Amino acid sequence: ITSTFKTLSNTAYVICSIDTAAKSTFDLYVGKSAVDNYGKEAYDAVQAIDTSKTIYVGSGEEFTKIRDAVAYAMLHKGTHIIVKRGTYDIISEWGGSGAMPSAGLGMYIGNNTTLEFEKGAEVSCIYEGGNATVEENFSIFNGSTPADPYPNFKIIGFKCMAKNIRYCVHDEMSSRNTPYTHEYIDCEMYLDNTQSSWTSPQCIGGGLGKNGRILVQNCIFDGNIPNDGQLVTYHNHWDSDSYSDITITGNYFIKGTCEFANYGQQSEWTNCKVYNNSFTAPPVVEDVSGGDYPDKMRLFAWNNEIRS
Repeated sequence: ITSTFKTLSNTAYVICSIDTAAKSTFDLYVGKSAVDNYGKEAYDAVQAIDTSKTIYVGSGEEFTKIRDAVAYAMLHKGTHIIVKRGTYDIISEWGGSGAMPSAGLGMYIGNNTTLEFEKGAEVSCIYEGGNATVEENFSIFNGSTPADPYPNFKIIGFKCMAKNIRYCVHDEMSSRNTPYTHEYIDCEMYLDNTQSSWTSPQCIGGGLGKNGRILVQNCIFDGNIPNDGQLVTYHNHWDSDSYSDITITGNYFIKGTCEFANYGQQSEWTNCKVYNNSFTAPPVVEDVSGGDYPDKMRLFAWNNEIRS
C-alpha cells in the first residue's frame, strides 16, 4: 500500500495504490486545510489506509520514546509497537515535572494499535511536581477520542511503576458510540497515590462506551489501597441503549479487587465476567451516590480465590 499527498492551490489529493486481487487504484479528495490540521476528512483518508506496520522503541531504534511511537500509531491504523528491553521514564518523555501541567490527560491510544512490551521493558511514571491538575488528570494511557474511527487497542506486557497520577490507564470511552475492543494481556501495574490530591489509585479506571468489549487477562495489580480496595474499575455508559461485556480472568491482585459501578443511564445489561482470579476481597457492583442510576452492571463471578 502506498500513499502520497499532492497539494495544488487549496486542494490536496491522497493517491492510494492498494494491492488487492483487483489491483484497484483510486484518488481520494480532501481539503488542504484538513490535511494541514489533521481535520476529519484528512484523518479519515489516512486511516482508510491500513499499513499494519511494526515499529520499535528503544536505544538505536526508529523511536526512543513510547510517546512518539504511540503518536505515530494514532496516525497509522493497525500499527504494532514493540518496546525493547529497558526503562522508559514517562515524565522525562514529557519534558520533566515542570512541563507536566501542559501534558493534559496523557497519551491517547487506539486506532487498532497493538502495544507490546518485551520482557525486561519497564515504564516509570513517578510524578513529584505537586501540581494538583497533573495528579488528578494525567494517566500514562487513555482511551482514544471520538474522532478516532478505529478505537481498538491491545496492550501486552505493560509493566509500570507509577506515583501521584490519576491512573496507569484511564480507559474512558463514555463519549464513544461505535463498537470497540480493549485488551490487557500479561501486564503488571502499580500505583501509589498516598501523597497525591487524587486519592483513587486505580491501575485501570474505565468508563464504558456504548458498545465495548474489555478483556483483562493474566495481569498483576498492586497499589496503596486497603485489602478491600479496588484496583480495576469500570462504570457504565450514559446512553440508555448501551450494553458492553467485561471479562477479567487469570489475574493476581496483590491487594484489593475489581469494581463495577452503576454510574450512567443505560437500560441494557453490561455483563461482567470475573473468573479464575486471586483477590484479597470479592469483586463488587456498587451504586454511585448522588444520582439515580439504573442497576445495569451484572456480575458473574466464579472460581476466584479470595485471600485473607
